[in-house]
Amino acid sequence: PLIRQILQIKQEQASILGFGSYAEVSIERKMAPSVEAVYDLTEMLLAKAFPAAQKELQQLTEFATANGFDGAALALWDVSFWSERLSEHTFGFEQEELRPYFALDNVLDGLFGLCRRLYGVEIVRSDGEAEVWHADVGFFKVLDEASGEHLASFFLDPYARPENKRGGAWMGVCVGRSKVLDRKPVAYLTCN
Repeated sequence: PLIRQILQIKQEQASILGFGSYAEVSIERKMAPSVEAVYDLTEMLLAKAFPAAQKELQQLTEFATANGFDGAALALWDVSFWSERLSEHTFGFEQEELRPYFALDNVLDGLFGLCRRLYGVEIVRSDGEAEVWHADVGFFKVLDEASGEHLASFFLDPYARPENKRGGAWMGVCVGRSKVLDRKPVAYLTCN
């Protein structure tokens, strides 16, 4: 299979570069000091989080059973439904009731204000400065708050369009940064 070839080539690349594995090559440019440190962190998180997750699943199963669920165990597709019912029961309102408080413009204002306070950047809508693929897509510039220098830009595509846009949310690079070409980075953020 192709995946075996890819893994073999990555191992060969690691060996040529003087590493024991491709994981060591990958970790070289990252914050973690070693592959072992990544494993240690993963194991520590598992030890802390797994018992809590098991307890939450048990509580959710008990709630579901008390409210009409008649299966032996909650399946993956049952969990989101019963989690929503439990949340409604616990907090006394449905998630849909929150929608008016989270209009996109309000959320962006709050998010961009937080970015300004935490990182000293001003994010400004710059529609019309770049071509967009849909009327709902916005173009934004990231500016240094103190100097006004243009640091980067991004496209924001916030709405679901099931007819021509895959589900989920993701981010990618449109244009990479280049000092030589005096090019600012541009990303795209796609939400649904």
